[in-house]
Amino acid sequence: HLLSKKEKEITAYHEAGHALVSASLSHTDPVRKISVISRGRAGGYTLKLPAQDKHLKTRAEFIDEMAVLMGGYSAEKLVFKDITTGASNDLEKASEIARSLVKEYGMSEKLGPVTFGAREELMFLRQAGGEYQNYSDSIATQIDREVSRLLFNAENTAQMILRKKRKLLEKIARVLIEKETIDTSACTHPAGHCFGSDGGSGIPVNLKVAEGRGGEVEVWELDNLKEKHTIT
Repeated sequence: HLLSKKEKEITAYHEAGHALVSASLSHTDPVRKISVISRGRAGGYTLKLPAQDKHLKTRAEFIDEMAVLMGGYSAEKLVFKDITTGASNDLEKASEIARSLVKEYGMSEKLGPVTFGAREELMFLRQAGGEYQNYSDSIATQIDREVSRLLFNAENTAQMILRKKRKLLEKIARVLIEKETIDTSACTHPAGHCFGSDGGSGIPVNLKVAEGRGGEVEVWELDNLKEKHTIT
């Protein structure tokens, strides 16, 4: 489906929020592509792929992933002072991660290295059953509070990054509004998190380079990254 002009603007900031938060944290996969071209029910998407195959995931990676998922939601609140239904899937995923951290992986600092809940298998129906609550109502309340705390902290992390880098957020969003897609596939800069447009500009924008330099965006030409220009 086609997005209206306003929806496209909101989606651009939403996806820019995801990308910028991801590029600003230490335990995230590199962003490979950002797009505001609508696909199915999604207004846009931010594609992240690991640099190498991974079979294990750390608590720090889960914590950063929740902040990235909150990036779109936080960008909408920051820029438009409102939120849309576009963040619903992100919030669902972040909530699932937070609950898994607490209940399945024993990664809650408050509740410690213990798992909660047992899955029942309804063999006669050959389908997965519901969860058996093998813990008290008091523990259930503590689990809910811990999940809420993790999500609150994730949102705070995203908000802090986006407020600090508001100008950069707006620049990424403007490129998305104009070009619709930012692709990093042609960028080989060693810092890793690169953004480039395949919409004709041929310029990868490296977010790592921009950090700590007052919000400027350094643009590297594709010709062996020899020339460097700064957009102010």
